[in-house]
Amino acid sequence: MGQFVFVIYYMQVVMGTTAAMSALPFTVFSIGTLVMSPIYGALYKKWGKSKGLLAMCTLLVALNAFFYGITLSPTTSLGLIFFISAFGGLGHCCLVTLCYNAAEEYLPKSRIADGNAVAYIAICIAGSVGLAIMQAISNAVAASKVSAGMEDLAARATGYETAMLVAGLCGLLGVVAALLLNSKIKENGAI
Repeated sequence: MGQFVFVIYYMQVVMGTTAAMSALPFTVFSIGTLVMSPIYGALYKKWGKSKGLLAMCTLLVALNAFFYGITLSPTTSLGLIFFISAFGGLGHCCLVTLCYNAAEEYLPKSRIADGNAVAYIAICIAGSVGLAIMQAISNAVAASKVSAGMEDLAARATGYETAMLVAGLCGLLGVVAALLLNSKIKENGAI
């Protein structure tokens, strides 16, 4: 969730773009989310299974952050940034639609409301705590680079890039979590 804050920071601080220009990748991301959410909803309705869709969408969001981490540089083209942003928009349904479908599919009926509440809280925490962790990583990397003699702007760029790369790699945990969903809990009523 915090990756777009970092893209905006990166574009403004490192690339020197305007605030309006820096917001465009998030616009691309948002349009992708708006377009794809009903499509994924229709696919879920047709197939009745969220596990594969959830894993695929989470992978797209993880790839979004990972690709930012490995491709951002002061000379990265806006076209490439928009292309990478599209990955996140296509996959963001893992947070806005599919996690609620998964609660319905994998939890006993009496626990669906609880599952939806937990999903919402997790999304909010991911946005705030995740951003704080990314900032801590970015600051630590930048500080170590400055102490090693790197110019401040280059050090900050390296910090942002590292935080994005780490976020992308950590996103793979979400893919694994989606793949580990198991309907046996719902069937045996263990919850």
